[in-house]
Amino acid sequence: MYRKIKNSCLCFLFCLFLAAGCSPSVQESETILQTETVGPFSLEYVPAYSGDPAVVVNGNVPFFTEEELESGTVFESYSSLDALGRCGPAFACVGKETQPEQERTMIDDIHPSGWQNTSYDFVDKGYLYNRCHLIAYSIAGENDNERNLITGTRYFNAEGMLPYENMVLRYVQETGGHVLYRVSPIFEGENLVASGALMEAYSLEDAGKGLMYCVYVYNVQPFVVIDYKTGESRSEYTGADAETEASLQNCRYILNISSRKIHMPDCESVAKMSEHNKKPTNEALDRLEANDFAPCQSCMHDEYLRWKDQNNHDETNP
Repeated sequence: MYRKIKNSCLCFLFCLFLAAGCSPSVQESETILQTETVGPFSLEYVPAYSGDPAVVVNGNVPFFTEEELESGTVFESYSSLDALGRCGPAFACVGKETQPEQERTMIDDIHPSGWQNTSYDFVDKGYLYNRCHLIAYSIAGENDNERNLITGTRYFNAEGMLPYENMVLRYVQETGGHVLYRVSPIFEGENLVASGALMEAYSLEDAGKGLMYCVYVYNVQPFVVIDYKTGESRSEYTGADAETEASLQNCRYILNISSRKIHMPDCESVAKMSEHNKKPTNEALDRLEANDFAPCQSCMHDEYLRWKDQNNHDETNP
């Protein structure tokens, strides 16, 4: 029997739908925000976006009920679209059995609620919105399921959701185990675009010791103002300001969020990088690698070797 999470919230989905305007242990990042939740999830406990793509809620413990934790069966469940054409929670027990065996196909003919796409030259890949899978295709193989697709910004998709999706993929691939996994889009009132999504994961065979998280991911795009009621947007991008320039000079590394490369601040590639792709960081290399960033082969060679040597020394001399 799988270990039960204490203080499970049996009314979670009901309260989540109310918050959405619908009818009825992975180590945390060094920079991620944290907030405590009292009772079922509510946007009341989520701070306003302040620069980090996600915030930990409920002490990083999912809201799964005891019954859900003890199901022990591989499944996928996608909510019906509501009267406004919006998705509800996508819930599954995933493993190697649910992963796709064929390549993804195009889904350009699907237009999730609030789909008012616009291109901005400072947004990675150009377009503001992606058709975002609630449960990633690589995890469950659902590609053109309209009950699994919402309108999400490129930042929400690539910076917010992807690192947590990759945690699930790595766990399944490395252990062959199963993960209870739920992604719940949060719509405020009658908004057609979700404000964000609650992502929950719990590894079953080892009772959450290998993988457990509960995070809220913000559906935002830096320098873009979004009308969540309609999906329309406008730019507020004015180029790098003085504060950004200062942070670029005083950080440990600079990330290219498009190529997902790690650079030293004085790397010649940084000067050639688009401003909207630069992200200063002081995170440790192991955390960056865990989020699928790779060292620049030019400027990071010596730094990377020193880090590897230090890690090996720490492991052999506890």
